[in-house]
Amino acid sequence: MSTANQVTLDAANKVFKAAFAEELSKRGEGEIIDAAAMKTRSKSKVVEYDWLNAFDELREWVGEREIANMAVESHTIASVKYESSMVVDRVDVESDSLGLYGPKVGSMVEGYFRKRRSLMADLFTNGATAGNTSYDGVTFFNASHPSDGNGAVQSNLSTSTALTGANFDVVRLAMETLVDHRGNPMDIQPDTLVISPALRATARNIFGMATDFGNSNAGDNPYFGAVKVIVEPYLSGTTWYLLDTSKALKPFILQDADDLELSTLNSAQDEFVIMNDAFFYGTRSRFGMGYGLWQLAHRCEA
Repeated sequence: MSTANQVTLDAANKVFKAAFAEELSKRGEGEIIDAAAMKTRSKSKVVEYDWLNAFDELREWVGEREIANMAVESHTIASVKYESSMVVDRVDVESDSLGLYGPKVGSMVEGYFRKRRSLMADLFTNGATAGNTSYDGVTFFNASHPSDGNGAVQSNLSTSTALTGANFDVVRLAMETLVDHRGNPMDIQPDTLVISPALRATARNIFGMATDFGNSNAGDNPYFGAVKVIVEPYLSGTTWYLLDTSKALKPFILQDADDLELSTLNSAQDEFVIMNDAFFYGTRSRFGMGYGLWQLAHRCEA
């Protein structure tokens, strides 16, 4: 049996780093993040987003510039550190028994992306719960957003609203008629439906059938292809969400601070190796998630 000299350690590192890089290159964020999240980058522990309600449009320049009103409420997102760890027995390195550890390193990368998806799904699930506020100081999903500038409230939360074609029409219209702080239309264009697996068949019948599934004469289905459907396994129940993902801004924010990296303790002189007769491999990342523009997402509780 060979000893864990620098040559064998270098070989082990090569196996692990190759598996890490390969998995990192082929893994994606997943549909829910790609569609719903605006990605930002900051090394700060906490980032303040004070521009979220600065809606404005092109206007004729008469007199001085008209500066859009910024948010009164402070809206911040903190970046949080995350880790995963793996210990490799020194005997396995010495005997070149590394075949099972390459996939294990790959699974650490997979776990990183799963965690990000689950946290994004939590934003959907908890958006109507106290403490999960938008930039205007009320919960992200709320029937009384104080934001139209004329003393009236606007809503992105519907209750007793099962996923049906008729209810889809009502919610879509509600989003399309939202106005900014001047009372001007915001040009919201709902294009994405986010659901749990429990609603997959329902959504397929409504939006995936070219003919009307409820019509014995099999007429044209007016909802066919009306939205992109995202089925997110980290969601549950029959609540559904209608989103506008076409804008530069998004309903949610993914704030990256430090990308996923792999660290090692694999020198025979390291204290961990001496005390445990094993080598250590760990990942580290730092990111945060939070709420962006509530106008771009509507929650419907059945």
